Amino acid sequence: MAIRKPVKKTVLAAGTVVLRDGGGDEPEVLLVHRPRYNDWSLPKGKLDEGEYLAECAVRETLEEANVSVRLSVPLTPIEYPIVEGVKRVHYWLAYVREEFEHIPCPEVDKIRWLPLSQALEKVTYPEEPDLILQAGQSEGAISIIVARHATACSRAEWGGSDDDGRPLSGYGKLQAKHLAALLDAYGVERLIASTAKRCRRTFKPYAKQIDGQVEGTRALTESESWQEPDQVKTIMHRALRHALKHHQPTAICGHLPTLPLMLASLGVVYRNMKPATAVVIHFSENGETLASEFVDSTD
Repeated sequence: MAIRKPVKKTVLAAGTVVLRDGGGDEPEVLLVHRPRYNDWSLPKGKLDEGEYLAECAVRETLEEANVSVRLSVPLTPIEYPIVEGVKRVHYWLAYVREEFEHIPCPEVDKIRWLPLSQALEKVTYPEEPDLILQAGQSEGAISIIVARHATACSRAEWGGSDDDGRPLSGYGKLQAKHLAALLDAYGVERLIASTAKRCRRTFKPYAKQIDGQVEGTRALTESESWQEPDQVKTIMHRALRHALKHHQPTAICGHLPTLPLMLASLGVVYRNMKPATAVVIHFSENGETLASEFVDSTD
């Protein structure tokens, strides 16, 4: 009888390279000390079921170091063998939102902020200095998130004459609530959407969370964008310029037929996007594209 080999799996995790201004010539890097391994490393941890990787990175940084962060540019993932198979850890450059007093615990008993050059020497694992260097080279980046609206009720169910009034389905409302966690992970401060109800409602949970507003624009609706494609380009370019000038992470919600043009306006090639999926595009301070992330919904 043939003996089956055990299936090796990939265990996903996420972490951050958190930078802050320490008042010196170089930024400071957050490191954590884990007594179980007696190591100094970057904060990271395993992905929970139904969680975005970006959401996991933010959560783990808060849990390990008691530092609330927003993410910026993705860094090179690292992989290493574990008993179950392979562990793959995704990292992001991150910035401090708020710091709280760190209380030692069995998992992390100490944290330390070190100038970047010292952090390179302090970390225990050979893969981590490169991550720190990558983060240092991407300082000042700003993020734009382009999202497809969450699942709407079907046209047959809606039955209304004005398609822009078609609302989210019950499932779409759940997707919108979950999408808020992704927007929060990147610290989105400005929300722009097609005036169609399904687009505005996709951002509503997050707008409520930050006590903000969704800026509606008819130019991003299906009918208007088809008639005036140049207006779509103008909106996207203006949103990028505003985000760079005010250093304000921004999210923009549109429709499936309009997304290819919205993304092309920001220099990104479209690929299939299901409802409630997003593309996170990172730009340097001078508007150069540094990276883009296609983020699927977690359903």
